[in-house]
Amino acid sequence: MDLIVDIGNSRIKWAFFENDMIIEHGVVLKAFFLPEIKAQSTFNEISRIGVCSVNKIPEELLKFFSSVTTIFYVNSDSMLTFKSNYKSMTSLGADRLALVAAAQQEYPDDNCLIIDLGTCITYELKDAKGIYHGGVISPGCTSRYRAMHNDTHGLPQLQAKNLDIVVGETTEECMHIGVIKGVHQELRGFISHFSGIYKDLTVILTGGDAHFFEKKLKNSIFAHSNFLLKGIHSLLKENLN
Repeated sequence: MDLIVDIGNSRIKWAFFENDMIIEHGVVLKAFFLPEIKAQSTFNEISRIGVCSVNKIPEELLKFFSSVTTIFYVNSDSMLTFKSNYKSMTSLGADRLALVAAAQQEYPDDNCLIIDLGTCITYELKDAKGIYHGGVISPGCTSRYRAMHNDTHGLPQLQAKNLDIVVGETTEECMHIGVIKGVHQELRGFISHFSGIYKDLTVILTGGDAHFFEKKLKNSIFAHSNFLLKGIHSLLKENLN
């Protein structure tokens, strides 16, 4: 049994894989990860752990991971399931590597644009020959709200909210429209741009804010809540099998 772990800024996504199938999965605050994992019926069956983290891993988690016989951390030295034209692999985030690996596993013969809507929005481009060409990074919804609050006087800190209105009649409504519709237009623009370069582009939407936009985009969008976890597992198999 493989335990796959994606460590974010405040939360951890996890899944148990058996024969490439997700048996159990969840999302939990970092402080509650170990109790939740140890409470799972499959906990004692763990033989390997695959970990992806863009931040420093807490010491208690490192101790837990080291207690398992076989551990794999996604990083720039990992053997990849795809070819890469990226010029600075050492600076490429582990999460971005895992997303491309997931696309190569799920859509090996497709031109793919993988869009991850988190604190930042990342766009990753993989072609039908399995070559990763790089991508784009821009501020995500949370970052845009935070910037308006921190860098101005008087604008409140808001949580993302999808409003079905054209213009805002309050400051809060104006901010919501600016963020959500702004990101929506950005997504449409990049999808249109890359679709003009790569024929029959498969667009994959994932990340915590994907649900705000998956129904707004008319392209052939495939939304995957566990897409990154599948990529980590794909890289684990490539490096440990």
